[in-house]
Amino acid sequence: MVNTGKPSKGCYLCRARRIKCDEGKPSCMRCQKSKRVCPGYRDSFELNLRDETKSTKRKASKSLSIHETGLKDAMEQLSTSPGESMVVFADPGTGSPAWASYIGDTSPDHLSYTYNTISGYSYNQHMPISSPRELSTPVDQQAFSYFLSNFVLIPEQSLSRGFFDFLLPLLKAEQPGSPLSTAFSAVAMAAFGVRPNSRCLLPHADAFYVKALKQINTVLQHPKLALQDSTLAAVLLLGFYEARAILSEEAYWFFFLTSSQTLTSSQLTVKGWISHIEGAVALVKSRGKKQMETQIGRDLFMAIRSQMTMVGIANSKYVDCGVEWWMEMAPQDDVSRRINELNLRLADLRAEADCVISLCARTAANLEKVLKLLRDCEALEQQYSEWFDTLPALWRAKTVAWVDSVPEAELPTANCHPGKIDLYSEIWMGSQVVTALSSRLFVWSTILRCTAWLCSPLDYRITPEYTTAARMCSQMIEDIVAAIPYFFGWNFETESVPSMSHFASGDDHKSTPKVLAGVFTLWPIFAAATNDFATESQRIWLRGRLQYIGESMGVNHATLLFQASQLRHPSMFIFRDSMNLPPSNCKVPLPLQQRSPTASESSIVSPTYPEPMDEGSWHLKVREALMVQANHPLDMNSGENFADYIAV
Repeated sequence: MVNTGKPSKGCYLCRARRIKCDEGKPSCMRCQKSKRVCPGYRDSFELNLRDETKSTKRKASKSLSIHETGLKDAMEQLSTSPGESMVVFADPGTGSPAWASYIGDTSPDHLSYTYNTISGYSYNQHMPISSPRELSTPVDQQAFSYFLSNFVLIPEQSLSRGFFDFLLPLLKAEQPGSPLSTAFSAVAMAAFGVRPNSRCLLPHADAFYVKALKQINTVLQHPKLALQDSTLAAVLLLGFYEARAILSEEAYWFFFLTSSQTLTSSQLTVKGWISHIEGAVALVKSRGKKQMETQIGRDLFMAIRSQMTMVGIANSKYVDCGVEWWMEMAPQDDVSRRINELNLRLADLRAEADCVISLCARTAANLEKVLKLLRDCEALEQQYSEWFDTLPALWRAKTVAWVDSVPEAELPTANCHPGKIDLYSEIWMGSQVVTALSSRLFVWSTILRCTAWLCSPLDYRITPEYTTAARMCSQMIEDIVAAIPYFFGWNFETESVPSMSHFASGDDHKSTPKVLAGVFTLWPIFAAATNDFATESQRIWLRGRLQYIGESMGVNHATLLFQASQLRHPSMFIFRDSMNLPPSNCKVPLPLQQRSPTASESSIVSPTYPEPMDEGSWHLKVREALMVQANHPLDMNSGENFADYIAV
């Protein structure tokens, strides 16, 4: 047989155009630059199949004919009798597949969906390729496998934590048509259906969701059934279903004030998400300490607590039952326990800030409340700093590369931003670190809101608090930007990053981004992109990551956050606060302007603080600064007018 050379690994379009492909995942940059949809890459088996003799072709044609005949018979059988969709789990004893559970009752019409109704689907997670050999796989099994391989994270060491890993044993024990099975079908179909070329599945996902809601409402009428692990897991999955298009109230506030169009119901499912989480919290409270006796019970508790914390931080809501109750219920290792406690306290702090800073009357009592809130924020920032300082080596980021530059035109689609590239030991640990960084950004935003309230009508940007915030937040945004490539499959040739977890299905190729990585990084990316101290290039790149998560990974929430990323923290909220404040005769306390830096600030080069001066001289300095400010727009970024974003 003639040696035809090494087969090209380039994408279909680059090979057709006879140009060199950069083989980027999930799609090559050449296709993106030419505004074309990358059709994906050939299967590795196809690359190795080089024997094209007549005999080989005849055997392949015969095999394919038999395969298609069997497929046709199977589809005819499904179309004449109701069936059940099945999900495969691996037998832990042998490692071979076993039909361990049947998930949900489905109609013949639903089961008739196969690859030919979802044009060009393949094992490439985000881009389409057609492969005749897989035509027999029912679409519901594709959806289940897709969800397990992208969202269910299994920890391999006690120091790490999984994500939805409790679903495997629960689903294996469930009966067909149970609330948990139906809820799982809903989220699997939804996750699979939001991908390109799979939108036809979304009505089926909605149908499963409605059915699961009815089943859950029925189960909740029975006290014993309501407290089962499967019921709590089903409620959590329904919340995750709503999270396909959740929108934080802060982002909604931006939309409400700036959009000339009415938002659709799918864009405003934040209330549905919050209601499911609140329902899960109510079940956790009713289950009491008995739920902590099993590993599944503990995993469910921590999953609900994590979701509740995110709701509290994103929407400035007080922690139900108090921080202490949630921390006493689930003992953990010191590192994860401490960061969970700090995030819970941040939710309480943000809720308190909305109550206190909204006070219009500038009385001595209100002044004292804002000062106390400011000190609480500084104390929480100090605790976050201590957590970072005492992180074990396993949790710390490792800088492995430095990117000198990226062309400005390529920033929105670039895999990394100019600067350092950090890697982490494990995806869950990395997500905890970047989430903590984003939490600190919001602590500093609250500090500046308090400072602006106390200084009003003077400009808060001339205070030492602002100088310190600018330095600290710039560093934290840089750390977030450096960490994001790790979650999206950065592969440094000379580095071997140990894995402490794996996904429940499929391979763990680090070059292929998992959708869960996008979910983990959504909030940190949004927090960094909307912060006042992000540079313009950082903001462009971060918004590009949100767009990638929304369009390529199919996470609708990311698309909404991308549209809301013109929000600016804390300047827009400080301006909104100032609209409610009458002119004040209160004198700004000089200690607020001249205090010493905290211990967390001393580790970084400290700014030069103003020399002590009498109050009259200080106000003259402020007056000069205000005169300079009067000749410039109110906003901090050139070309940006707050009047375009905030309804006065």
